[in-house]
Amino acid sequence: MPGVNCAKRVAFESPASRGLFEAEKAELHLRNAPESANAVDGFVSVDALQLKSLPEFGALIDMRSHVQVTGGVALLGGANLAGLVQQQNGRLPVKLVLFETVLGDSRVAAAGDLLINGDGTGSGNVNLTIGNADGLL
Repeated sequence: MPGVNCAKRVAFESPASRGLFEAEKAELHLRNAPESANAVDGFVSVDALQLKSLPEFGALIDMRSHVQVTGGVALLGGANLAGLVQQQNGRLPVKLVLFETVLGDSRVAAAGDLLINGDGTGSGNVNLTIGNADGLL
């Protein structure tokens, strides 16, 4: 499965905030969904993410996600997401197969069916699971 490996250290800046992150490994993969000719699977994983711009928060974070975008096969050809939403009459179905964040002994996971709307908002139903919530505080 072809993928993209990101630089070890990434910075971002917006009018509201800025930050510096570092991770041991970050990967992004897109592929045709095996069970649907018109869908694309997207996978993101980040291992040992550190928020370097918040040194008081020294915990390492591992993240995994898997989404399936029905009607999203054009993304493999370089289509942008906003244009794809408009091509789908302003409602692009996205199945959140898994979004998981692990921080120490704590775990937060989500899964559900979502829609990306033409105005940039999302809607849908998500099941949320939190393990060892006390460790998140």
